[in-house]
Amino acid sequence: MLFLHVQAWEVEPATKDKLTAYKYVEEGQQLAQEAIPLDSNTYQQWNSLEAMLNQLPSVCAISSFYGGNTSLFVRGANSNHNAVFLNKRSFPSGFANDFNFSHFPIFDSDSVLLKTDIQSPIGGTLEITTGPASFNEVGIEGGSFGFHREHVNFSKTTPTSQFHLWLSETQTQNVDPHNAYKGRSFWAHWRRIKDAYTYELLSYGYYEQIELPGPRVSGFPRLADYQDRQTYLISPGLQISAEKRYRLFAHYAFSLDSMDSLASNNLVQNETFNHEAFAAFKWKGQTLATSTSLRALSQCLQQSQPTSFDTTWNSLHAQQSCTWKGDLLQIKANTGAFRHSQFSSDWSCGLRAEVTLGSWTPFASFARSIHYPTPNDFLYSQSHSLKTEKAYRSQMGIKIALNDTLQLSLCGFYNVLFDLIECDPFPPYDTYNVAKANIYGLESSLVLKKEALNAYLNCTYWHAYAKDGLGVYQNGNRLLRRPKYKLTTGAQYAFTRALSAGIDLSFRKDIIDIDPSTYQRISGDDTLTLRIYTTYFITPELLLSAHVENLLNDKYQEIRGYNSLPLQAYVGIKYRF
Repeated sequence: MLFLHVQAWEVEPATKDKLTAYKYVEEGQQLAQEAIPLDSNTYQQWNSLEAMLNQLPSVCAISSFYGGNTSLFVRGANSNHNAVFLNKRSFPSGFANDFNFSHFPIFDSDSVLLKTDIQSPIGGTLEITTGPASFNEVGIEGGSFGFHREHVNFSKTTPTSQFHLWLSETQTQNVDPHNAYKGRSFWAHWRRIKDAYTYELLSYGYYEQIELPGPRVSGFPRLADYQDRQTYLISPGLQISAEKRYRLFAHYAFSLDSMDSLASNNLVQNETFNHEAFAAFKWKGQTLATSTSLRALSQCLQQSQPTSFDTTWNSLHAQQSCTWKGDLLQIKANTGAFRHSQFSSDWSCGLRAEVTLGSWTPFASFARSIHYPTPNDFLYSQSHSLKTEKAYRSQMGIKIALNDTLQLSLCGFYNVLFDLIECDPFPPYDTYNVAKANIYGLESSLVLKKEALNAYLNCTYWHAYAKDGLGVYQNGNRLLRRPKYKLTTGAQYAFTRALSAGIDLSFRKDIIDIDPSTYQRISGDDTLTLRIYTTYFITPELLLSAHVENLLNDKYQEIRGYNSLPLQAYVGIKYRF
C-alpha cells in the first residue's frame, strides 16, 4: 500500500524551541525537505508527543498524528539526529542496521503497528499499518510469507470525546516449517476534552507465538530441536494534560513470557512474569520547564523442567530534569538513579549550558556518576572488599553552522574516574579497584547536507590511562581496548529518485590489548574497513539492494583472539503487493 503526497514533520532538537521544523513531501521514492515555521497547534501536538518519546527507548517511538497520515519517529542508535519517515521508505545512512521494532502504542487518535526484523544496507524499509487504514496484506520476503488482517476497526467521535477499538491478526511462515510467527493484538483508546483539560485512556495488549528453527542455520549446529515461545501482554494507561503547560502520564503493564525448548531430548520449560509501573509529570512555563519520571519493574522467573525453581528481580529507576531558556543562554540540569535488587545500583547528575550567538553555539557540561559493585564483581575479587566506582565528566565545545548545508562541531573532554572497577585477565582473574584513571581527548565532526548528497566526517582522539592500579593497570598503563585515534567518514548520493549509493569508511589506530596465550600487554591491530552499498527501486513495489562489507578484506582482531569477518557481498530483492 503506497501513500502519495503525504506530509510528515521533523523538529530538530536544536531548533524546536524556535518553532522551526522540516517538512517532508513524498514524491515518488524520494522525500523533498524544506525548513518551515510551525504553527502553535502543530507545536502543541509535537510537544505532547515529546513527553512520551523521552520515556521510550532511544531507538524508536512511533507516531501518526498529522491529519491521519502515517509516519514514524526514529531516534538513531548511532546518530544524534531525529527523523520522521513515511511508509515503505529506507533509513538514511547514520542509523543502525539492526533495529528490531515491535509494537509501540502511543496516546493519539491513531496507533501504529510496525513489523519486526528490519534489515537492509541502509537500515531497513518500513511497513506501517494504522488502525484507520483497513486493508489486507500478503507478502513474500526473505523466504517467508504471511498476512495481516484486521477483525475489528471501530471509531466513534463526538465534539468533546473520541473512542477507537482495533483488533488485528498477523501470521508469518518461513520456508523452514519450524520457524513461524502468530500474533493477535488489540488497542482501545478513549479521549475526552473538558474545559482546558484533556483526559485519555488507552489499553493495549497482544498475544504472540513464535516457533524458532531447529535445523542447522548458516552452517552452525542447531542449538535446539525446537523452541516454542508464547507471550501475553496487557497495558492500560492514563494521560491528563492542561493546555501546553501540564502533562501527567501513567501506565501499568503485565506480561507473561512462556518458552519451551527441546535439546538432545532434554525439555526446558520457563515462565517469566513481568509487572511494570511508570509515571511521568511535565510542566512547562515561558522560560522554565521540568519533568519527573519514575519506573518500577518486578520480574519473576519460574522453571518447571528439568528442575523446579523461581527467582525474582526488582528494579527502580527515577529521573528528574529541569531546563531554563533565555534569549541567548540555555541551562539544563538532570539527575537519575537506578537500583536493581540482584545486581547493581547507579546514580548520576549533570549540568549543561549553551549560548546561541548567531551561527555559533558554544556549550559546556559537567556530570558526576556513581556505580556500585555487582555480586559478580565481589565473587571474582580476591580481597572481596571493592569500593564504589565514581566518575567526573566534563566537556567544552562549539557548534558552528558554516552555511545552510555545512555544520562543524569541535569538543574537548576530560574525565576522571576514582576506584574504577576492572578485571585482570590473568589467572586467577582478580577484580579490583583502579585507584584513579583519566580519560581525555578531542572530538570533531563535519556534516554536509546538500540536495541529493549527505556526507559526514568524524575524528576522535582518546587517551585513557590508569594513574594508580594493580596488574596490567600499574601506574601510567593505558586502559585496554580503547583506540587512541578513530576516524569515520561516509557519503550517500541519490542519483535519481530510484537509485542511490553510499560508502562508509572506518579507521582505528593505536590500541592496547592482552595476548590470550601469554597474558601480556600487546599492541592491538590497527583497522581500516570499507563498506559500499546501493539500492534501486525497479518499481514502487520492487526494491533491489546490494552491499559489500570489509571491501579491503582487512584481516584484524578487534579483540585479540577473535577474528573479524572477511570480505563479504550481499544482494537482495524485495517485493511487496
